[in-house]
Amino acid sequence: ETVVTDQGVAYTTHAFHSALTAIGASIDHPPAGLPQLRAHIERSFGTLRTRLIGEFTGQTFANIAERGDYPSEKRASLTIDELCWALVRHVVDVYHNTPHAGLGGETPREAWIRLSNLYGVVPPPDRDTSRNAFGVCLRPRALDQRGVRCLNLHYQSKDLQAYRRQVGDARLEVIVDPDDIGRVSVKLGE
Repeated sequence: ETVVTDQGVAYTTHAFHSALTAIGASIDHPPAGLPQLRAHIERSFGTLRTRLIGEFTGQTFANIAERGDYPSEKRASLTIDELCWALVRHVVDVYHNTPHAGLGGETPREAWIRLSNLYGVVPPPDRDTSRNAFGVCLRPRALDQRGVRCLNLHYQSKDLQAYRRQVGDARLEVIVDPDDIGRVSVKLGE
């Protein structure tokens, strides 16, 4: 429902804000230089650093002073894919199933089940909404009697052909989800 980020350049772009708006999420950017306003995520980073990342060589530590002259790059022991796998496994299998003092001894998983049963959960966006928000925008594609050609496939719909009958052959913006090319989104007019 709400995405909270720091003031990083990637999080203040029009594209980032548009994608979140498209899925109905609100955005919160606490002021820069005040990490205490992001205490939950900062604590999460600290927990991951001490409980997981500290188990591997090649870490960069909390800051440059703490790192000192430790040769992080030379001691790297994981690829990015291996690190991502380890992070997911740790959060899913360890963190979510470890009792938490801030939850009165309940595990995050138990708290999620209890509270989602009590309040429900906002469902994720459907495939069309996700594609429109996060998909890859392609250069305009030609619309003709076969539809719109994208990735060497022709995409067709009644709405697309009704639009073509109104405006004739045209070049239209197309959005595609690279993981699901069964459908594309096409921008008709404004």
